[in-house]
Amino acid sequence: MSDQSKTTATNDGKASDNGASSSRHHGLPKIHAHILPASLESALGRTRVLNHKGTLDTSQDTSGAKEDYEKKVARDKEEDKNAERHHLSSHSSSTASAYICLASHDGQVSGFWQECLTELPADYVELETRVDALRSAHMKMLAVTSQYTNESYDYPPNLRESFNDLGRTIGEKVTLLSSASSPSEAQAAFTAPPSAKPQPKTFNHAIARAALASSQLLHTTNTGSTKEDPLAAALEKYAIAEEKVGEARLNQDAQIQSRFLAGWSTTLNTNLKFATQARKSVENARLSLDATKGKKMNQGGGEPGGEVEKKEDELVAQTEEAEGVMRNVLDTPEPLRNLSELIAAQMEYHKRAHEILSDLAPAVDQLQEEQEADYRKARGNA
Repeated sequence: MSDQSKTTATNDGKASDNGASSSRHHGLPKIHAHILPASLESALGRTRVLNHKGTLDTSQDTSGAKEDYEKKVARDKEEDKNAERHHLSSHSSSTASAYICLASHDGQVSGFWQECLTELPADYVELETRVDALRSAHMKMLAVTSQYTNESYDYPPNLRESFNDLGRTIGEKVTLLSSASSPSEAQAAFTAPPSAKPQPKTFNHAIARAALASSQLLHTTNTGSTKEDPLAAALEKYAIAEEKVGEARLNQDAQIQSRFLAGWSTTLNTNLKFATQARKSVENARLSLDATKGKKMNQGGGEPGGEVEKKEDELVAQTEEAEGVMRNVLDTPEPLRNLSELIAAQMEYHKRAHEILSDLAPAVDQLQEEQEADYRKARGNA
């Protein structure tokens, strides 16, 4: 740039500062005027003229230069950047940090505070990341396993059962049916008493009720034979077994609720919440320190005063406390112990279901073999 052009740009900046205040702040939001020291305000004089709508205020160009407009803008901006770099070298690191943030956004406040905040220790940031991951893991697992609190989570949504269907247990119905001497007495076994509590609405219980009702239907229509219908007998046995499996599932659900869901909910709503509060205290201390630094800069910079040092000490103390809280949350063995309890409850349920069905299978197999033998015998005699 020619000396004459430099003088013009400098005069433009001074004219802009001494003239209308609106021209002074067109390029930079007002918030910057409050956080930069006076020395930086002066250094920004020409920058503001250049940044006003991305053009030069040519009305103040007293040099009469006739250079190409676009090239002039490019050269002036390059020299402004060089001047800024030189100016930064003579200021404290905190002042330089604020000025760099200002320049990097070309007069915009978007993301300003995020880039100019005091940097936190790498160990602290890593702990924050791990705590966030632990919190997400708890939320994902609880979103699914909370279904164990809903008794009918596996109940067929399109199944319609009446109050009478749900009025008695399978065991009660079988007992009444075994002592019934007439179809009306047998039908009464399926009628719920007035004070009956509805039976569980689980998939296994629904299967049991359907199997017993089917068994009774076959019994009542088999009036022409003195021999028990093998399919009806097998369905009755199956109904009793499925009810036992359903009860085992309910027991599993209760164990999971008390030994897993309660523990993980406590970790999420208490331990992780404490960690969140500690992290918020760190953030508040951090913002307070940076605000104090900004105020100090606005008053002319210089060495950090006692107020800044006090804020720094507060931030260090809050950071150390938060690190302790987060480490405690991450190191506690409770979540893993709770997960072990979840697995144990599921294993116990499946083991119990296996035992029940293992006892049932031979009885049904025997009925099937007897029926097949009778069938072959009848076919052979035909």
